[in-house]
Amino acid sequence: MSNKSINELFDETKQKMNGHTMLYYFHLSNLCVTADPMALLSSTVKIDNKDFNLEDVATVSIPNDKQFAVLPKDKEYLAPIIKAIKLEHPEFEIEEKTEKDEITGEDNVVIYYTMPAMKKERHDVCMEYIKAQFDVTNTKLEAIFSQGSAKVALKMANASEENMQLAKDKLQEIYDWHTNTLNKLKEDKEKEVEDAFQAYLAGEQEENKASEEKQAAEGIDSVFSMNMDDLAK
Repeated sequence: MSNKSINELFDETKQKMNGHTMLYYFHLSNLCVTADPMALLSSTVKIDNKDFNLEDVATVSIPNDKQFAVLPKDKEYLAPIIKAIKLEHPEFEIEEKTEKDEITGEDNVVIYYTMPAMKKERHDVCMEYIKAQFDVTNTKLEAIFSQGSAKVALKMANASEENMQLAKDKLQEIYDWHTNTLNKLKEDKEKEVEDAFQAYLAGEQEENKASEEKQAAEGIDSVFSMNMDDLAK
């Protein structure tokens, strides 16, 4: 068994695992909690029966971490862009604003996409999706590792016990790196979702508190006004 042959096996295993790990990353990026540019990569804009990437027909900026601003490069691209992004992300809140170009002074229509609030229902759906995609990817990695182990055993059948163990250790190292990366991606996304949910709950609590204080203040004003009326009689 040549070093070249076993190294090719390791490279093949890495490539396959990399592909599934990157796909999981793409799925998570597409699950927008904040405005991640990766989420727009899947949007294909159809103009005159031709497919274009979003960056070919629009300029995208991020005014804040919860919002994309999309400026079509031509006014005729407006409707196709809206259709394309809505197809991929129906959950985005959309608003069109007319803004003056600082250089030309012309009016441009800018499309603002805002990430939806992380309410309880969305929180639960996101968490379920993260786990479901993780389970699918983890199963794929396990299958690739099993296949790689079988190939190592076959290719290293006539090798020394020491070289056989070195090959197994290398394959294990590749597998461990990808599973650790996969777990880190999952944990980071879950934290992002949970933090957004807690921020939403805190905001709701603040709004309720402000509303209660306003109602209490209005009640005091009402009582004070009634007392003043009584004194005036």
